[in-house]
Amino acid sequence: MDKMLSRLVVGYLAEQWPEYSLEFIEKHWCYGDMLFVCIAPGNKIVGTVAVDRKRFFPFISTVYVVPGYRMKGWARLLVDFGEVYVKHTGFKESRLWCDEKLVGMYTKMGYSFEKVEDGHHILVKSF
Repeated sequence: MDKMLSRLVVGYLAEQWPEYSLEFIEKHWCYGDMLFVCIAPGNKIVGTVAVDRKRFFPFISTVYVVPGYRMKGWARLLVDFGEVYVKHTGFKESRLWCDEKLVGMYTKMGYSFEKVEDGHHILVKSF
């Protein structure tokens, strides 16, 4: 991705999660951990999804949809894409963490509650 798009992605993510910077992203999504960016025609950023395996299980994370694209099914599409990547790497299940207010959305996508850890709800989905 070119530098302009990279800066836009970092800007969007930093609005949602202030600790995100280009350095943070490069440090946390490497060595098999991936951050995917969905781009619409005209180089318009739609959103992001990441898959990391730092906890020995693949976790879908950093599901972010640009405000103008919200409530149109993009979050589900991004999560589905993350799941395809997880399956492709040979895992039989995926986990994600989220705030309590998003548990219902992920439950509708087939995830089940596993536990609360560090104030976040951990959900799991078997394939």
